[in-house]
Parts: sequence; C-alpha cells; structure tokens
Amino acid sequence: SKLTLQLLQHARDGAREITTVDINQLVKDASETLGATKKQIQIRFKLSREEPRIKADQGQIEQVLLNLLLNAADAMPDGGDLFIETARLNGGRAEGKVTLSKSMDYVMIKVTDGGTGIPKNILDRIFEPFFTTKGLGRGTGLGLSTVYGIVKNHDGDICVESEVGKGSTFFIY
Repeated sequence: SKLTLQLLQHARDGAREITTVDINQLVKDASETLGATKKQIQIRFKLSREEPRIKADQGQIEQVLLNLLLNAADAMPDGGDLFIETARLNGGRAEGKVTLSKSMDYVMIKVTDGGTGIPKNILDRIFEPFFTTKGLGRGTGLGLSTVYGIVKNHDGDICVESEVGKGSTFFIY
C-alpha cells in the first residue's frame, strides 16, 4: 500500500492541501516517530528561534522528513548521531548546490547523518525514480524521488552533499 501511495503521489504532481505548517514542530514530531523505532539513533536539534512557518501540505512535508530520517537511520546501522537544523534565510544565503531566488526568503531543513555516505559515482542518480542501492525487498527506489517531487511541487529545492565513510547532508528549502 505504501508503494501504491508513493506511485500515486508521484503521478499526481501536486494535489495538495495547503495550510500553514510550523516546520520546527513537524521536525520534532517526525523525529519522535523515528526515535520510537530506532533507539540506537541519537537525534540532535538546532532549531530556528524565528518560527519557521511555510504554506505547504503538512502530510507531504512530513513524508519528506520521514523518508530522509529513515534513510539516515539505514545509513547508520550501528547507530549514531543524526543532526536536524532549521532556519529562515534569504535565498542568497542558501547552502549546497541549489538554485534559489536571491530576492526571496526560505525555510531550510538540514538533515545530517554520520553514516556510510553516498559514493560520488551515484550521487547524481539518487533522486531518480526506482534507483536504489538497497538489496532486494529493502527499497523501491521511490523514497528520494518522492522527496524530490514533493519539494519541487512546493516551489522549493533540495540538494545533498556526501562523503563515503563520513555521512550525508540533505538541504531542503
């Protein structure tokens, strides 16, 4: 059923229910969900004091966070620290390789793990539908492509920086 839902969301290109979403609260809620199932992961927060609120489909943004958090946990099978940062900033101050308007303000969610990292030769493919490095029965290859689609459908951008053996950082605007 999860696979079917992801395929439908991917195909719909944006039937969304837009509300005002408190990103800090959403980060806390998604982290609680992960923390309840992945006890070996320590979640560290650096949340914006300037209430980072956006107009978005709360369920879809929650799916973005959960997919990123679960991928981070998978990259740290022996446990470790997972860092989540939120901020309000101007597009000109954005980190990572993103193309944002320098005249607009954004909310950033930054998710950093100390996991296995992503090899450079596949880094450009991770947002492709059905691309996965997980073994048979462990992944559909739709998680990050769904994340990418949701972020783009919310007029945002996403990028990743990674080094094998040192972990990955995802920047979502």
